[in-house]
Amino acid sequence: VQAAALEPPLARLEQPPSAATTKLIENRASGGSVLVSYVVDETGVVRVPIAERGEDQTLIDAAVALVGGWRYAPPTHDGRPVVVEARETLFFRPHTD
Repeated sequence: VQAAALEPPLARLEQPPSAATTKLIENRASGGSVLVSYVVDETGVVRVPIAERGEDQTLIDAAVALVGGWRYAPPTHDGRPVVVEARETLFFRPHTD
C-alpha cells in the first residue's frame, strides 16, 4: 500500500535519534537534501531505507540512518494491518561550529 492511500494517514512516533545517528548528522560538512524510500511494516518498524537521490555521501548515510530509526503507529488500511511504501525528502543545514 502506498502511504498516500492510508486512512488514517501514516503517523510517525516521536523518539530521539540514536547516538550513532546523531554523530553522523553532526559530522557533516555541507547542507543538502536526500530522498529516502522505505517500507513500514505492520508493526510500524521501518525496513529497507534506501537513498534514491542525494549528492553527498555523508548526508546520504545520515539520512538512511535517521529514517531507519523511525517508528510509526502500526499502519492499517480498511481496518487491517498493512505494509506501506513511503518516501521522504530530508533537508540538512550546513553544520557550523
